[in-house]
This record gives sequence, structure tokens and C-alpha cells, in this order.
Amino acid sequence: MKKSERLNLELAFLSDKVVFQLQDLMTTFDISKRTALRDVAALEELGLPLYSEVGPGGGYKITQHRSMIPIYFNNQEVSAIFFALKALKNLSSTPFSQSYPRITDKLMASLSPSQQATVRMMQGAVHYYTGASISHPQFLNDFLTIILETRPTEILCPARWGAKPVEIQAFELLYRNGIWFCEAVLLSSKEWVTLRIDQVEAFKLIKEPPTVFDRSQLHKLKQHYEKTHHDIAFYCLLTQKGAEKFEKNHYPNMHLRMLGEQYELYGGYNKDEYEYMIEYLLSFGAEVKVQSPPALQQGYIAKLKMLVSNYE
Repeated sequence: MKKSERLNLELAFLSDKVVFQLQDLMTTFDISKRTALRDVAALEELGLPLYSEVGPGGGYKITQHRSMIPIYFNNQEVSAIFFALKALKNLSSTPFSQSYPRITDKLMASLSPSQQATVRMMQGAVHYYTGASISHPQFLNDFLTIILETRPTEILCPARWGAKPVEIQAFELLYRNGIWFCEAVLLSSKEWVTLRIDQVEAFKLIKEPPTVFDRSQLHKLKQHYEKTHHDIAFYCLLTQKGAEKFEKNHYPNMHLRMLGEQYELYGGYNKDEYEYMIEYLLSFGAEVKVQSPPALQQGYIAKLKMLVSNYE
């Protein structure tokens, strides 16, 4: 029997036990003491919470014990799981980057030889090509932790607020075009902000926060922000190809609808997003025609003229 298969059977064997002896594994699986010791170490690596007790009645005790009910997947479901893991692993960075190899090893150890062969064939047949990350945020996992624990934090983000630390409470993580963002509220002003996590240079938990919002309150603050912040309406016409580009890259404040035989891109933006809106619309090339507001149309045309002047 292969080690991976034996470890899987040992996990099932220990699923209803709180304590066990090394001899239990040796007898049940017909293995030597040395192999049993190695298996115990491997089971601990796989995540089985246990510790050893010395003395006449000693052995191993499983802590935080929960029934480990086996879940069975067919080949298509197994392939889907590993396909998703490989896709996530190819992101520039995630809060769980260090966990994916371990998760993959655990899942692979639970499969039959034929399923393992199918997974390896799939991994060799599917390849991902993604753009290089602009930067790697050092506090990404910390941000996820404070979101899950609903804890306020003091951060230093010179690119956004200079050298002065600010206190925030984070609500959501966003990933777009190789960059991680965090939506949060500034505790001092109750202002809703979206910040780049890679620009955060210091991170410190607040021991006694002045104000803490629960998830429902944070959600209401976000809704209010979305209704009042993007207060400049815009309209553009898109071709079929433009509509396809929109589906691949757009933001919550942007929408698409049919207008006769053309598509209309519409929504709202804030005055601080004016330059970004122009850059975004330029990405559509000849597939867009800016309609309104006049200021956006004029800024778009001025940018086009500047680009043309580079070749005159």
C-alpha cells in the first residue's frame, strides 16, 4: 500500500477517536514502530491536531476533535477542484499563497491512483498565462484577518495620506488587473475609501478602538457612498467589440445596455476620477464614442490629439 493511501485510511481510522496508541496504528495497518512514528508526524503535517502524553497510560490525544466525514468526488469534480486551485495559485498573490501547495498535497494524498493520474494529466494539459504583478502587498493576509474579525487598524499609506497614520476599518478586498485593493471607512471622518494594499507601509492593530462598525453598518456606509460619490453621469456608445471589452474589464459604477443596434455604456463617476475615466475609455480604441458630459468628451478628444501629436 502506498503511503498516501495509508495516511488517508489512518485519518478515517482516527476520525472517531480522542486518544490512540502507537500500537493501534502498528496493529491495524501492519506497520513497524518506525513507520508508525513517521505516519504520526505526517498526519500532524496534514492538519490532524494532536499531542503526545508520556507515562504508563500515555499515547496521543487528538485536540479540537471533530468527526471527519469522508466526502467522495467523481473524476470530473476532482478535476474541477484542482483546476480551481491551479487558477488561484497563478494569481500574482493571494492571502493564502503559502497554503496552496499544502492543500494540493493533502487532496492528492486522498485520491486513488487513477484519480491522481487524471489530475496530473489535466495539470499538464492546462496552462495559465497572466500578466506580471505590479507589486506584492506585504499586509494582504493581515487585511483579510481584520475583515473577518471586524477589527479597526492603524495604517501608514504615504501615497494616499502622507506620513501621518490613519485609522480604518476594512470591509472588502478587491482584485483587479494584478492589484489588490481594500474598501474601508476612515474612523476619523467616516469617509469611505478604496486603497491599494501594496502602498501600505505599516500596519498596527488598535487595542482600544474609538468606534467599531459591524458588517451591516459597513454595508450601509458603502451603499451610501455608491449613491452619492459617483454623481457625474456619463454616456458612451460602444460597438459589439467594445461591449466585449467592457465585459472583460469594468467597475461597479459602469453599466451596459442596448440602444438600437449599438450598446450604451453609462454610469457615474466622481470629479477625482476624471483622469482615470479618460484613460479607461482610451482602452476601447475605435470601439467607443464619448457622448457626455461635455467635459469628459473634451478631455477625451484632447488626449487623442496629444497622442496624435507624438507622430507629427
